[in-house]
Amino acid sequence: MNTRNQAAAESQTQPQKATPTVVPVSGKRKVTYVLDTSASSSSLKMPYALAINGKVHADFKTRAFQVSGNKGKITVTIDAGQEVSLYLNSDAHPDYRTQPVYAITPTNNDVEVHVTEKSGKHSDLDTPVLKVKASKPGQADEYSAPLTGDIWLKISHQYTLGEASKLIPAETASPIKVAVLKYFDGSITRANSLNKIELPAKDGKPAQTCQISVSTGADDNALKNIRNFDLYRDGLSRVHPLGYLALIEAAFDAGIEKLTLTSTWRPMVGSVAHRAGLGLDVNYLDTTRLNREELRKAQAVDTDNVSEEEKKRLKEKEAAEAEAKKAKNELERLQAEHSALLKQKTTNPNKANPVREIELEKEIKAAEQELKDANRKKFDTNEAWNKERDKNEPSKVKGYRASLSRCAHVRQLFDPWFMDENTQDAIPAKPNEQKTPNEKLHAHHLHITVHEPKIR
Repeated sequence: MNTRNQAAAESQTQPQKATPTVVPVSGKRKVTYVLDTSASSSSLKMPYALAINGKVHADFKTRAFQVSGNKGKITVTIDAGQEVSLYLNSDAHPDYRTQPVYAITPTNNDVEVHVTEKSGKHSDLDTPVLKVKASKPGQADEYSAPLTGDIWLKISHQYTLGEASKLIPAETASPIKVAVLKYFDGSITRANSLNKIELPAKDGKPAQTCQISVSTGADDNALKNIRNFDLYRDGLSRVHPLGYLALIEAAFDAGIEKLTLTSTWRPMVGSVAHRAGLGLDVNYLDTTRLNREELRKAQAVDTDNVSEEEKKRLKEKEAAEAEAKKAKNELERLQAEHSALLKQKTTNPNKANPVREIELEKEIKAAEQELKDANRKKFDTNEAWNKERDKNEPSKVKGYRASLSRCAHVRQLFDPWFMDENTQDAIPAKPNEQKTPNEKLHAHHLHITVHEPKIR
């Protein structure tokens, strides 16, 4: 990314004179940041905005961009002597941008800054440190800079009570708004962590009560990586207010009376959702534990969510899928052989085998029927598994998911039963088969990602 031309900067030198001599530093310099978050996740997508001499570049006026944590690069060309800095994570949101980091001012050479995540507790500053000075023209000066838990805390926006209040829609029921704001006004503390919400009877609906608690261990990751951290002082208020609002409104909609949060803001595990304050995790709805790990794990916690019949149906489904795949491969092999034989008849007819051609036609017909039968069995066993899985899912879990799926403030919804990458589109959620890393990660809790297009 190139900035628009700006006047060349000037630097001052101080020879053996009483008056400084102004020496122009002219020419263009390339600054490259290389991000490495492999200490926690190389698949991370970091929101960022770029500033030059303290002014955010015009390209980032309305939203942040994203850079890969797998040594993704941010590159800008500027005038020598200009300062480049970054706004990262939720601080890259155009409404905030108060914590610029990794500032660097190139003079004689291009610059490459390697930003590397470090686990554990560290006191390092975000100031880049020169590691390799360019030894010949065309080379870049190489700098290093850390991304520690303390720096994650710095670049994660902490919502004020006023900001939270403005983000909550005006039509929100007063008791629910008050409950959301408790996470930002200091009402929720370690000693007083229960958030109890009461909705009065209205329009023929009876009065409702819901209480939200934060589970022990919700701050483990932050405590391991930040020198001075308190979840109730530093973490809860870094979560987007609309995340709390979505969970609470859906709870009342589904008749949930108790809800337990297991993860709110955290710095160095999983996707960027929790790190940017856009993720919330729940592991209990009333007395229902949101866990289905026993579907795959023999020694997992035993719940009523998974029946022995379902485990059997899953094995039958996967066996049928394997047979259908095998049948498809065999048909494709026969078709490829038949195509090659037909081609040979035109290019080298004396070598073509007419007997094999007749055999192939019969074998292909049989393989087509075999694939048809295998696909029918694949469909039937999948339907049988779906039916058995759905039969054992608690109705309140279904209602809670349905409410969250309709919520305009939610973008993703993952839980032990279903995975929905984008609740804003018309594509149905997919069953959680606990095959992919993301499916396995969400086999024991429900996760929402807040819809915030300006940083995600």
